[in-house]
Amino acid sequence: MPLRLLFWGLVFSILDFRVNGVDVLADIIGYGLFFLAIPALLTESHAFRVFCRYAVFCALLSIASFWNAEELFRAVLTLGTQCCKMGMLWFACGGVAEIARRNARIDLSDTALRRRRHCLIAWLIATTALVLGMAGVLPPELVIPFIVAALVTVIAALVLVYRVPDALAHFPDPKVHSPLPY
Repeated sequence: MPLRLLFWGLVFSILDFRVNGVDVLADIIGYGLFFLAIPALLTESHAFRVFCRYAVFCALLSIASFWNAEELFRAVLTLGTQCCKMGMLWFACGGVAEIARRNARIDLSDTALRRRRHCLIAWLIATTALVLGMAGVLPPELVIPFIVAALVTVIAALVLVYRVPDALAHFPDPKVHSPLPY
């Protein structure tokens, strides 16, 4: 259950879907779900402690985004928020990897570590392309594929977080048991 709350929190906080300027997936719902899941996850992995710090900082940046500020400040604030969101995803995948490894699911652990690396690389490339596009160095047609690729890698990591409880429930190692009810 805590990993499912974490998954839905990540969906609400990381993915931004706007309709007429309104965020359909409100970040605050995601942060609320994190704080419901975190108490149970803190004992499972140190990565979730670091995740919690990123989530708090990201929530503060999200609140700050409501202020009317100059365009440059808003751009820096958006970049900072995106960095925090990437940090949250990085440490969420790290925590999932530790849980999987402790349950003798090395394959699942390796997949989590690989997906978090892919997310970081895709995010860095997409962010660089976006900055270059905003500066007029890259045309928008070249920026969009990088953003789509980053979105696909993030969704792949989110799917992994969602599927871990089922994977551990269906193929547990009888010698290893985690006290957390996934």
